[in-house]
Amino acid sequence: MMSPVTTSLLNFTLASTMFTISPGVGAALVLRSAIRGGHALGMGAVCGIVLSQLLWGIWASLGLCALLAVSPTAYTILKWAGALYLAWLGLQMIFRPNDALEGEALALAEPEARMASAQGHDSDRRRLAWKTRLRTFWQGVRRGLTTDQLSPETGVFVVSFFPQFIPHGSNVVEFTMLLTLILMVEALIFLGALVFLTVPLGHLLARPAIGRWIDRVTGVMFLYFAFSLAMATAPH
Repeated sequence: MMSPVTTSLLNFTLASTMFTISPGVGAALVLRSAIRGGHALGMGAVCGIVLSQLLWGIWASLGLCALLAVSPTAYTILKWAGALYLAWLGLQMIFRPNDALEGEALALAEPEARMASAQGHDSDRRRLAWKTRLRTFWQGVRRGLTTDQLSPETGVFVVSFFPQFIPHGSNVVEFTMLLTLILMVEALIFLGALVFLTVPLGHLLARPAIGRWIDRVTGVMFLYFAFSLAMATAPH
């Protein structure tokens, strides 16, 4: 017979898997990033979302997430901040397709690209390629982290969902962080798989006409997520 701790962990793993694979803004951001920016931008977005989940676990351990569940004002402020950010991203994708996410990294790399091309050294080209990928990766991290942290639904999920799986007598802080670790691993596996399954299609999907269409469709999805978030009500 399984112990209460083992039973709680298994039940949480099954339930959180359904939460992880459900369609949402995180998956949409990762897919779009992988299509438009390859492994660097896609995995950057994944790592940003996973890092955000770690922060949500820390906030929950400190009791800060509970504030979203009991304070309509705190919930409303974060809700509108998230909705405006998603709307801004969506409008960028609609009206500035092809460069809404990765344009900054490419712009940063352009002067060095011209220099390396003029010099023609393989070592310079490799160094430039590495620096460009690194910049692109960190850009994805920032977008993934910001998008997930501005979602009050995630904080409310942690507050309302996690306590159901903490066995009586367990250390609440330690068990909350253990559940957070499980959620992070699941997100890394699922979203990482999306990146590696999507990138091979990047050469086809990144053609200018197709790329603009994908950006605009994703932009409309982000506007929908922004509207849904703006219409959400604080938990009672």
